[in-house]
Amino acid sequence: MLSYALITFTVGRFVATGIATFLSSDFILVVYAVAASALTAYVSVGKGGGAVGALIAIFFFLAPMYPTIFTLGTEGLGHHTRRGAGILVMGVSGGAVFPPIQGAIADAKGTRISYVVPMIGLIFVLG
Repeated sequence: MLSYALITFTVGRFVATGIATFLSSDFILVVYAVAASALTAYVSVGKGGGAVGALIAIFFFLAPMYPTIFTLGTEGLGHHTRRGAGILVMGVSGGAVFPPIQGAIADAKGTRISYVVPMIGLIFVLG
């Protein structure tokens, strides 16, 4: 299943790059975040093959998130761009914080409901 998810991630990155030639980065980020949030919500309540398919499809929509957020976050910083980029890179702590939280929720309440944790992060991207 991981192989399919990573292939989906790669395809999502290339598709988003192609779309970025004629749509703005912030619009792409919003559309992809809404789609990923909806799929994550479905994974939280769905069952069977549909939920597994949605879980794999989430990777498609997560693919352009980091580069798009990085680009938007460093835009217009002028001579502070290098410092701003460094702060953005150092600020990537979600990979260290959220998996243990999701794991604790999965252990206590179940794996499906634990997908509320990444959904909160995706909603934060929309804010």
